[in-house]
Amino acid sequence: MRIGFILPSSYYLNDPFRGDPFTHLQLLTVLDDHFGDKVDLCLPDLRGVKREFALYHIPECDVYLHSIYTLDINEQRTIVATLRRQYPKAIHIAGGPHASEFPEESLRTFDSLIMGEGEEMVIRALDDLAQNNLQKIYKQQGAVDINKYSFPNRKFLPKSTTARRKMMTSRSKTGLDTLVSTNVIFSRGCPYNCHFCALLTTRQGTPGIRFRNPKLIEAEIEYLKRDYEIQGIVLVDEIAIPLKGAAAIAELEAIGRTGILWRGQCRVDGVTPELAGLAKQSGCTALGMGVESVWQPSLDIINKRISVERAKETISLLRANKIEARIYLIMGLPGEPENIV
Repeated sequence: MRIGFILPSSYYLNDPFRGDPFTHLQLLTVLDDHFGDKVDLCLPDLRGVKREFALYHIPECDVYLHSIYTLDINEQRTIVATLRRQYPKAIHIAGGPHASEFPEESLRTFDSLIMGEGEEMVIRALDDLAQNNLQKIYKQQGAVDINKYSFPNRKFLPKSTTARRKMMTSRSKTGLDTLVSTNVIFSRGCPYNCHFCALLTTRQGTPGIRFRNPKLIEAEIEYLKRDYEIQGIVLVDEIAIPLKGAAAIAELEAIGRTGILWRGQCRVDGVTPELAGLAKQSGCTALGMGVESVWQPSLDIINKRISVERAKETISLLRANKIEARIYLIMGLPGEPENIV
């Protein structure tokens, strides 16, 4: 069975290659580990490809997988329609946030949907397909144990898409943008309920946050250093530093043992003096934080569960440890005064 997991163009991004298709790499790795030589896997990468030329970059497959985000749905409908004309026997299976939010609409385009996390369900769907018993909807029951699976194998894309420069940028340190770097993700989920979040439905079946085992984190970094000469990593986790002290220390120590430089994201209330010092020792160069607003009533309205004062304290704490502090803000939140800028 030949399976292609199509990555759309991301035409709306200034640099579509700045991010990495973790869902695609993760699920292809799971299928590779589970089925072995029973499947032929590929990742048609359409980033930077004009829509009218997409077909020429997609090989014939028995099954096409799609991860749907709302920004991509119109493009993906066009791709599926084109592929159905070219390869009418192929099956199209989709998952992702848009499929979870709009299943009835999505089934008008795709043959089958995977709701929620995909590792177990994509295997079940392909087993059913082999028995001519493909279901319309597969829904993961409960959270997936992310430590059960290997870290994402990058072999499905050219080396140049993994090993890149100008990712470890800094306003205060020179030379970091020249490091060969890549993105990584060591966790899944979020335990908070900010009212502006677009992924509430997706998270209903998998509440909380799960972190990778420190041994797996260390093994993945060493793999990236060995096979891709990676010198810096960007943690794209929503919360890069575990919320429990012992787990945070274990993860930071694991990263530190690899000698890699890194930057990531954290909660403004997720950094203590001890963790800030350990983050610096582990190679941290910068941390981004979702402050969202400097107006406390607006933070309360959106259920952010932080204070402006704590944000100031954390920024000072990071600066004291020579870690660049970056903040994310949302302009136009309810309750903000007109002179908020």
